[in-house]
Parts: sequence; structure tokens; C-alpha cells
Amino acid sequence: MRTSRMVIALLVGMAIPAAVTCVHVASARERNLGPNFATLFPKPTGHNGYEEFVLASDIATSNPAWQEMDRVMHDVPSPTLAAKRGVVSDPEVRRALALVRTGLGKPSQSPRKSPELDTLVPDVSLFRSLGRLQSFEMCVNFEEGRNEEGLTCFRNALRFGTQIQVGTIASAVVALYVDGIFIRQCARYVDQLSANDCKTLLRIVANRLHLPDPQFAVIAAERDMSIRTLLNHRLEAGLLLSKIVLPPNASMEEKDAYASVVRLVDTQPDRVPSVLDQATQQLAEYYDATITALHQPPWDRKYPELQVPSTPADGLVFAVAPRSYARIGYRYTVETALLHLLAARAAIRRFALEHQAHLPADLEALHLGALALDPFTGTLLTYVRHDDLSCQITSAGPPDLRRSGRAPTGNRVEISLTTAYPP
Repeated sequence: MRTSRMVIALLVGMAIPAAVTCVHVASARERNLGPNFATLFPKPTGHNGYEEFVLASDIATSNPAWQEMDRVMHDVPSPTLAAKRGVVSDPEVRRALALVRTGLGKPSQSPRKSPELDTLVPDVSLFRSLGRLQSFEMCVNFEEGRNEEGLTCFRNALRFGTQIQVGTIASAVVALYVDGIFIRQCARYVDQLSANDCKTLLRIVANRLHLPDPQFAVIAAERDMSIRTLLNHRLEAGLLLSKIVLPPNASMEEKDAYASVVRLVDTQPDRVPSVLDQATQQLAEYYDATITALHQPPWDRKYPELQVPSTPADGLVFAVAPRSYARIGYRYTVETALLHLLAARAAIRRFALEHQAHLPADLEALHLGALALDPFTGTLLTYVRHDDLSCQITSAGPPDLRRSGRAPTGNRVEISLTTAYPP
């Protein structure tokens, strides 16, 4: 009898999330809140947290109260706390935030089983606004003096940033963007935390950093997507070319590489299958070398870089893959540096509360272990104590890669919690 009851309870428990999610999709269609959820999940399972994230983003990005606040929240003067409370209390905003919390309690899987180079991901871009909404809720809690709730929001926000990285670079870029917002916004309220709050914040950061590095899965997904696209169009070169879209800021080398592939398809179509086979092999080697580099500490990491193409296969690889994953890799390391800086800030605040407002003489006094390291150098973060009331903590930051065709300077872009690294 006990066993049968357990089985019944298990079946009921499995049915409830699916039923709830089905109600959500019906509601989404009735209210015309957005196409992403109904399009991506015509038959929601109720067991995939990504379903809740997509529905929440549809709700948030169609809600007038949130969209207006999202537009003006950084204006000067900033909106009043009463106005912010009004947005957080909006029923649809609360529903979106509740959906996110529900999704965080489930595994998160991409609805796209076999994406190719031209696969669109409109839901991923909407996660930017959903991320800002979560940071907004966190700030309102802190501003109202509810530190415990604010820290819970921060913990959930970091989990959200991790769980939306179920695809390729597009999901990583958005996750890093929203994580940066969460961390910098949380840092604004460290000086109002109690010693126990600081301990909680340190635990949140440590737990986040103990999770598996999402770069491995993201680069593997990029590899699989690129190779899948080439293999699926081995005998359809014209269709393959339609899937290769150069970015607006593509360099002349990238444009020339793409032009060489076009010429090959137009003038020597019989060579295309063998060239695609060569390019597939080169792509696999390039991505595997990138993943191998990720096993090195970030301060010792050397990302492989594609060389200027000299063969048609080189040209195809150059047109399909980024020249190097160093830029996105540095952004991951920037996030790690920001988390280390936030941990150091919390530890300093706790030290001051426990030592009659005196600041530590150095970071070693905080006993932070690896959290005190600068992930760009492998040495301690830079700590400058001005007096008993003020100090500065910085990371050396990533190399200045520059943009728009300008050569790198060789300098580093120093990071603090008030310094933004260009996206």
C-alpha cells in the first residue's frame, strides 16, 4: 500500500508542472503576450525550466509598466521608490518573476535540438530585459531595507544567468550581459549589509564559482552547430552560402575569405564536397584546440587563432567560425573578476563591522583564499587602503583588443565594480 501511494504521489507530482505550464501557454495565446513560448513549446513538458524563462520574457517584454520603467530607470533624476514599488507590484510583472523562480527549480534545456548557422534565437535577446527586471526587483528590495530578500534575488539572478546558457555564443553573450548587471547592482548595496548578510553574499559567490564553467558547453555547441551545417549541406553549396551571414563590421580578410568560397561554388562546384570535408576536419580541430585551451587557468590561457586563409577550405572555416574565441573568453574572465571583487568588498565590509570600522591592512587578513585572486594574473587583486574609511580594489583586467579595425594597444582594461568592460 505504501509503495502504491508513493507511485501515485510521484505521478501526480509529475503531472502538476506539466498541467501548470499548459495553463500558461493557453493564457499566453489568449492574451497574445508574445509568440516565442507558443512557437517554441507547442507541447510544453512542464519539466524544462527554459519554458518558464521564455514565457516570463514574453510577459515582461509586453508589459507597459515594466517597459516604461526599463526605458527610464537610469535617467537622471531616477524614478522614485514609490514608482518602482508600483512596477514590482504589477500583477503581470509579479507573474513573470514567479515564472522565473519556478523555472530555476528545474533543469534547463534548449528547445532547439539541431540548430544551424542561420537558426534564429529571438527568445535569447528578450532575456536581456528579463534579466534587467530581476535586477530591478533586487534593487527595490535593497532600497526598502530588505537585505535578505535582496540577496535571495541576487542568488536567483546568478542562477538564471547560468541556466539560460543552453545554446551557442548568443546565449552566452546575453548571460554575461545580465550577470554583469546583477553583480554591479548588488555591489551598490554592500555597505548597508550586516556581518551575517556579508557572510551570505560570500557563500552565494563561492557557490556560483564552484559550478562547472559554461564555456565548455557553449564552445562545444558552437562546434556542433558549425559542423552540422557543413555536413547537412555537403551537396547543397548554394543553400550553405545563404546560411553564412557576415557581420556588418566584418574585416576585409573575412569578406575576402567569403568571396573565395563564393567563387569556388560558382566556378568549380565539383570540388565543393571535398572542400567541405576538409573544412569540417579543420573546424573540429580548431574547436577542440579552443576547448583544450579552456583547461588552462585564465591567466595562462592562449586561445587558438585562425590564420589568414590560403586554401578554399581555409576560407570556408574563416567565414564560418570567429577568428578567435579570446574576446568571449575574456568576458567570462571579467565576470569571474567581478565576482571576486564583490566577494572582497563583502569581506571588507564584514571585517570593518567586526573591527570597530577599521579596514584590513591587506587582503590576506580576510582569509578569502582563491576569491582574493585576480583571474587575469593569478596573483592577489590590487588592494589600496587609503585610510580607515576608504580603499580601492581592482583587477588588472583583460588585454585591450580594440574594435573597428584598430590595432590592440597592448594595455589592459582595468576592472573595478564601477568600471564597465565594453561588451
